[in-house]
Amino acid sequence: MTKVCTKCELEKPLTAFRTDKRGTRNVCIKCRDYHQLIAVHGRKQWIKEGKEIPTNCECCGKEAKLCYDHDHTTEQHRGWICQQCNQGISLLGDNLNGLYNAVRYLSNDQR
Repeated sequence: MTKVCTKCELEKPLTAFRTDKRGTRNVCIKCRDYHQLIAVHGRKQWIKEGKEIPTNCECCGKEAKLCYDHDHTTEQHRGWICQQCNQGISLLGDNLNGLYNAVRYLSNDQR
C-alpha cells in the first residue's frame, strides 16, 4: 500500500510514514523524510542566525548532544532536548494528555 505525503506530495510506501498514535489515523500525513528535513533545516537555520545550541537538555537538564524539537502539528520549534527525552515524549504521544496519563499511572504506584 502507498500514501501521498501532504508536504512533499510524493506517493510513498506506508513504511515511509510514522505511526500516528495521537489521532484516529493509522499513519501520519507527513512522511519520515519530511520530518527529518524539518529537523535538519531547523538546526541549520538556528546556527545561520548566529544562535548557539545549548549544551544541556531543556527537558531533563542533562548535558548531551541535543535534538531540534518541534511541534509536529504546527512545525514550530519547541526547544532543544536530548535523544532520550525526545523519544520519551514521542512514545507518550507527543502531547500533554499522554504525559498526564503517565504521571497519573506513576502516582498510583503503591509499592
